[in-house]
Amino acid sequence: MNRPVFVAVYVVDPKLSSAADTNAGSAVMPFKTMAKAVELAQPGDPVILRSGTYTEALALRRSGTPDRPILFQAEKRHGAVVTIPGTVLASDPGVSYITVRGIVFRDQRKDIWKCAAQARSGWRIEGCVFEGGGLDARLDNRETMACA
Repeated sequence: MNRPVFVAVYVVDPKLSSAADTNAGSAVMPFKTMAKAVELAQPGDPVILRSGTYTEALALRRSGTPDRPILFQAEKRHGAVVTIPGTVLASDPGVSYITVRGIVFRDQRKDIWKCAAQARSGWRIEGCVFEGGGLDARLDNRETMACA
């Protein structure tokens, strides 16, 4: 008998004045930072990034699973912009089964792909834009960078 799989949906909003990392991370009471969502996200959980500028790295610490990747997705395609000098998308070595979708990463260093190279497997980067740092790339609706 298959047990139902329950997932949490976390919402992050950098612009909403009532957003706070002490909130529940819901659509009505979103987190202020991606770091809080990263801390709590478990395999299968989606993290929705509302439109706005995020001045922190998307620094991933936990893996999803082959059948339940952790999803980080812009609520509105290319509405979430992650911008800091340095590495804007990072992970601990071995972090796997992550999907990143529809986010703009700006001002990254050239080692942007280091996170995927360190992963064991299962990274999917879909519909994202990478700008600055001497490496510009755009993945349109049908393009995906996958690390198997």
